[in-house]
Amino acid sequence: MKALQFEQTGKLEEVLQLTETAMPAISSTQVLVQVKARPVNPADQLFVKGVYRKKPVLPQTAGLEGSGTIVECGSAVSGFAPGDHVAFRAAGTWADYCAVEQEALIPIHRNIHFTTSCQVPLNPITAIALLQEARLKAGDWLLLNAASSSLAGIIIQMAVHKGIQVVGLLHHAQHIPALQALGAQALLQDDAALAEQLQTITGGKGFNAFLDAVGGPVLTTVIPLMAPYGYISVYGNLSNNAPAAFTNSAIIYKNLALQGFGIDHWLSGQTREQVQQAYRTIVDSLYDGTLSFRQTVTVPLEKFITDYPGLLHNAKPIIV
Repeated sequence: MKALQFEQTGKLEEVLQLTETAMPAISSTQVLVQVKARPVNPADQLFVKGVYRKKPVLPQTAGLEGSGTIVECGSAVSGFAPGDHVAFRAAGTWADYCAVEQEALIPIHRNIHFTTSCQVPLNPITAIALLQEARLKAGDWLLLNAASSSLAGIIIQMAVHKGIQVVGLLHHAQHIPALQALGAQALLQDDAALAEQLQTITGGKGFNAFLDAVGGPVLTTVIPLMAPYGYISVYGNLSNNAPAAFTNSAIIYKNLALQGFGIDHWLSGQTREQVQQAYRTIVDSLYDGTLSFRQTVTVPLEKFITDYPGLLHNAKPIIV
């Protein structure tokens, strides 16, 4: 089978190789999936660099998420059969076939396209978790950065549906109409008047929650603008560990909560039924149109290495 593999860690566009490799053998608790689509996420780039929480075992097939069709089931697998459409998180999805544990499988409606279903396992459940931890109610103010990302788009849709008022921070003005179409207000993060604009938007009430995927100076700016008992979730590091400056009194006097967030740790605290129900809700929302994902651009597996540098930056790459 064809696979995109790397023998050393580094930048995705520098170390990936298109190879011919043996199809994976499955255990009794696994299924063999013919992978039809795989999203390209920031986590995939970190995985190839060797700096993600999950470490590669070299030589490693790239990819951490995908969807496809089951072609074979292990002897202990129940509830699934060859021909079923599934999505999943597993290392090695950037290949024609992938061995996946039954517990990682998410059933998918057959009329949901693979380019959509491959995005189900990670971002939507992360959005649900982040909003659940924030404990917001209708009328509350939510601020988030990296607002043009696929994950942010999902968070905005879910929050607006609950009556939460959302403000997204962007680096480029071209993304403002897309955020407004989802029901959020949008501001440019690098605007010199950002703090004043944020204070004006809430009428001085402050933000009840801030979902921070960046860190650094923006966190410094936002902390004084939080409402009493506000919640700050640090779930990304797009600033590459740029420092944020704040005083203990800024946290103490407003009883703010500052918390790190990782989806795998959050999932480990949920029951299997809770996770399955969350995924059923996600899939049903995609099926009935109440949830949608951002625009995608597709690239064939065998052309990914050459085409990746030129892929559109305002669309999510999907390997097919």
